[in-house]
Amino acid sequence: MIQGDRAREIQTALTREGYMKGEPSGVWDEPTKDAMTRYQVDHGWQAKTLPDSRALIQLGLGPSHKDAINAPAVSANLPAQAQPVKNSAVSENRQ
Repeated sequence: MIQGDRAREIQTALTREGYMKGEPSGVWDEPTKDAMTRYQVDHGWQAKTLPDSRALIQLGLGPSHKDAINAPAVSANLPAQAQPVKNSAVSENRQ
């Protein structure tokens, strides 16, 4: 069972995508389950009433990465000695 606030978020997203009508209730009811099932089937995913991670991500409700480390930006700022070293022996053998 999906709790109130999360159900409301999902209902809002399903409404935005045209799978539900009306105001989000925050109740994981039959119309919500039906909308979720249709959404997932239309995208080629499972036909269950509970959303899978792909559906949540596609609806913009996946995990938040706002506090995650941005790996490309971090590696670009590494000092030269921390950058990967080219293996000259391997390079010479390929020529």
